[in-house]
Amino acid sequence: MRPVLSADQMGQLDNYTIETLGIDGKLLMGSAALAVLREIRQRFPEAKRPVIFAGTGNNGGDGVALAYYAQQEGLSPLLVLCHPDIADPPSLSEDSAYFYRIAGRAFVSTKLLANPALVPEVLGAEHCDLVVDALFGTGLDRPLGDYYLELIKRLNLTSSPLVAIDCPSGLNCTSGEVMGAAVEADLTVTMGYAKRGFFHPGASKYVGELCLVQLGFASLSEAGIAPECHTWPDALWEPLRTPREADTHKGDYGKLLVVAGHRRYPGAPRLVARAALRSGAGLVRLVVPEVIYAACCEDPSVMVDSHAMDGAGGFAAKPSEELLAYMDWADALVIGPGLGDSEEACALVRALLVHRELPTVVDADGLRAMPMVLKREEWPLLLTPHVGELARLADMLPSEVLDQWFELAAKLAVEAGAFLLAKSSQCMLATPQGALLFPARGHPALASGGTGDVLSGILGALLARLHVRQRGLAGRVAPHSVAAIERKAGTESGPTAEIVISAVNIHARASHCAVAQLGEESMSATDLIEYIPAALRELAGSYGRSL
Repeated sequence: MRPVLSADQMGQLDNYTIETLGIDGKLLMGSAALAVLREIRQRFPEAKRPVIFAGTGNNGGDGVALAYYAQQEGLSPLLVLCHPDIADPPSLSEDSAYFYRIAGRAFVSTKLLANPALVPEVLGAEHCDLVVDALFGTGLDRPLGDYYLELIKRLNLTSSPLVAIDCPSGLNCTSGEVMGAAVEADLTVTMGYAKRGFFHPGASKYVGELCLVQLGFASLSEAGIAPECHTWPDALWEPLRTPREADTHKGDYGKLLVVAGHRRYPGAPRLVARAALRSGAGLVRLVVPEVIYAACCEDPSVMVDSHAMDGAGGFAAKPSEELLAYMDWADALVIGPGLGDSEEACALVRALLVHRELPTVVDADGLRAMPMVLKREEWPLLLTPHVGELARLADMLPSEVLDQWFELAAKLAVEAGAFLLAKSSQCMLATPQGALLFPARGHPALASGGTGDVLSGILGALLARLHVRQRGLAGRVAPHSVAAIERKAGTESGPTAEIVISAVNIHARASHCAVAQLGEESMSATDLIEYIPAALRELAGSYGRSL
């Protein structure tokens, strides 16, 4: 797990490192340039004629230093200093001016660009094979003017690889907002720590591949910085990393109850159940409306029970005695996939949440029952909305949700006393304490019906296993007592957060495994389930047993 910073926090760290520790800013600038050059040489070894577009501030200084060091290593760079009122000599920051002087003494080719329309001419004349964006750094927080809008538009038309230094110019690296236009980088080399805005759902097309480089900054604790965001793309819950014990039995791996489905959506509960089994659940029981009972019985490894219906093929509002008994039987509950949008379905969800004494995932149509007053003294509750569902929970438009993506998720999680997994191209987990965690990014092929149901199955399987383990650790006392013990130990968010992030990582890795074999246009949710084992192997490694 690694911290993720805002622009202000990164600026605070940078200033503390220079002013308090006494590290020269030129040393940091030179180190940044050398780190970027190292990544360029490694990823684009054929590139010999980079064109570096640099602004007049310190981020531009990284670009100026890069041009100098690139020439020292035998490349033929062109440094293009950019400003609508660029003068000769240009007005630069102190550290940038230092590298501009030594670049001039080294005869680095330089152009001053006041007219963005000349970008294609410059790139063509130089036979450019790599473009570097060093226009703005992490501190951009205002809309761009016409000069930079036009400049960025023309940079994005290049056919050469495009590398951004620290942050793609035009992207607000705290909010993820595009300030009119932003560079669409193939690679972003950022200094020290990832920035929060990189994990906004709309940021991936601008950030491209993200590479972190260390420059010798002060520690965060020294600088008095307490990050509220972290990235955890390699998380895998410890029990999934180790072999099963020889004398184990199915009860050790959790009993999952899935309440899902509708006459119109018979596939959703089947996807959840199958994904849960592939993720290691000991037992899975589906409870579905009577009308889809037969369709859900095709897999003999899944137990299926029917439930009384409303008049449209969904669940009746009042839970049956059998369903309430299964709530006591289960170690975790997944409720909502394919449930439908009727008042009866919402009433059923509310009734089960009031009754619950186990970890619960509320997904898809189950979220229509929210908001409701939730008891905080229970096992973890996980809400899994996508952008549209999050908008409905907050009574906002989807575009408004994206404008407040990070703050809104944290606020709703704290208010509900629940974990909230905001699903998008880049998922985000908000904890009941308001912390934000970012798992691995899935493949765009996940934009297909049913893949969210697969994720619910993985989540349910892991939470059921957690329930079994924690009951065992607590001497099999009542679930609410186990939750109290966990809170007292200060670990309530720990294992649950790790499990949720692990489930998303498995889901994301399975999507990449599936696409590698099937192609991104051909992967379905059913295919995705079959690649969960490969994802687990890649994340955990292979374990053998001696017989």
